[in-house]
Amino acid sequence: PMDTLIEALVRETPPLSNELVSSILGIGKKGIAFRLKNGNVLKIYSGGWFGGGQPGSEEEKFYASEKSKMFSADGSVSTLPIYDQGVANVLDAEVKFVEMAQVLPFDKYMDFTGRGSEEDLMEIEAAITTIKRVVLMAEVPDYYSPPANQVTLPQRIERAIRSIRRSKLTGPEVRGLTIMLKYVITKYGPKYLEDFHEGNFGVVQQTMATNRPAFVLFDP
Repeated sequence: PMDTLIEALVRETPPLSNELVSSILGIGKKGIAFRLKNGNVLKIYSGGWFGGGQPGSEEEKFYASEKSKMFSADGSVSTLPIYDQGVANVLDAEVKFVEMAQVLPFDKYMDFTGRGSEEDLMEIEAAITTIKRVVLMAEVPDYYSPPANQVTLPQRIERAIRSIRRSKLTGPEVRGLTIMLKYVITKYGPKYLEDFHEGNFGVVQQTMATNRPAFVLFDP
């Protein structure tokens, strides 16, 4: 019965046994996200985008790694704040959970800052793709095939930077996105950006009122 499942989930998942749920943030094929009364987000999931191995194991390792970096020299402004993370046994089934700081997904951040039109989103998404290319070219020079012409890597990067400057992203946003992308690539590898889109990264809400928004990957 559903009541029995909910009771077991609440009993076995520490954040739910200690905190009330204020709302449901999103439901996907392999997980559900709740907003807790304490302002944090609880994600319960069975798997993720990464294939191979045990379902959800790659995501579980990512969250554990981020949690370990919070209070170490290995962390940065792009480290996702993780407060609890683990596996709960619910009626003989393993359910993974992670409690994290509230992050405003990038598409919602665009709405909040008055740039939510389809035209704005298309332009900014193109700029972010270009930033991603620049970071990959700088950090993993052999990631892309050499161009057919004689354009050098520094020239390719310079051209990309010029196009980024023409976008509607602010300077602090370009800086924050670059820091996040470099962090993800150097800590976890380019494969973590293969499913990169405006719904799986965002801004830590506590930094939105500053001139240095902190962007984080929250759903690899």
